[in-house]
Amino acid sequence: MRRSNPITTQRIVQLKGKYGVAALPAITARVAREELAKVMAEAPAPYRQFVDGAEGAPLEHVRPGGVIMFKFSRIAPVIDWIYEELLRRSPVGPDKGGHYRDDHWLFVNGEKVDVPELERTAVIKPGSEIIIIDARPYARKIEAGASLQAPDGVYELTATAARNRFPFAEIAFGYRPALAGAQRLLSTSHRSEHHRAAAKKADNRYPAIIIKAGG
Repeated sequence: MRRSNPITTQRIVQLKGKYGVAALPAITARVAREELAKVMAEAPAPYRQFVDGAEGAPLEHVRPGGVIMFKFSRIAPVIDWIYEELLRRSPVGPDKGGHYRDDHWLFVNGEKVDVPELERTAVIKPGSEIIIIDARPYARKIEAGASLQAPDGVYELTATAARNRFPFAEIAFGYRPALAGAQRLLSTSHRSEHHRAAAKKADNRYPAIIIKAGG
């Protein structure tokens, strides 16, 4: 999340003297649009607009000397990368019964979301919890190294790679029940024998990656 560059108090005083107080809202709105265009040209992302604290209000409604703020959500590219990386790392077995790689489920705040639906969602609210989990019965065995195609597992390696690639994001690996939002996640930042053992013993928990949307 980022806010646009502010107009300084000194600059406001100068503008008041040159154009008068009545002209300040239009000038502030114009400067805000210019700042927004710079950010969107450099790194486009979904954003939320606040005018004097009112979300979605027109820019011209800013009071003289008021505040326009744009909050940008950078979490969507993180989710996209993690999802694609899980697909890339997933072992593929016989067609009978479907594939592990086809069952990476995604949840936002406890609600299952189809990936195309997520792509159409403009903003994931600050503080949201995003979970990607594979609840196939043998997902725990794969994470414990049972697959020759993925001898070091899939989810924890992907979480580690994601943290290295996106150091600004809060990303955790752990085991979670398939039903969303029911229990707290047991997470870790590093691969360990403890989690290999947990993968074998946790009959009702499955490998998961959890991403927190900053606020």
